[in-house]
Amino acid sequence: MALKDVGFAHAMLGNHDQAIRYCESALAAMRDVGEQRWEGAIWDSLGYAHHQRGDYAEAIACYERAIALSRDLADRFNEADSLSSLGDVYYSAGSTGAAHAAWSQALRIFGEIDHPDRDKVRAKLRAPIRQSALAG
Repeated sequence: MALKDVGFAHAMLGNHDQAIRYCESALAAMRDVGEQRWEGAIWDSLGYAHHQRGDYAEAIACYERAIALSRDLADRFNEADSLSSLGDVYYSAGSTGAAHAAWSQALRIFGEIDHPDRDKVRAKLRAPIRQSALAG
């Protein structure tokens, strides 16, 4: 997890290539020890790094892996969190319908688990610029 954390820190600093390298090393290490529980967090961090780098297709694939792993583990919070981020990528890529669908799923889950992040997702769905983009 330390490798993943260093990778995510690099992503937050804008060092996306380094972030991806660290996260890929973390993924290989997790697979070596057979710890699937933390793989979703690594895929989520990889999704973030690829999104920030502008590689939307790869970011979408990473978030979809994170979501699938969260579902397998019945980890509702991380499923919703990755769905919210997936919506962000779709929105950045100009796929407003897909963004709306991902955010709607995230909002539903956050509501079901009574998590305050539902307000952040609700704001994404209600933002005026997003509403006009979704209508068009």
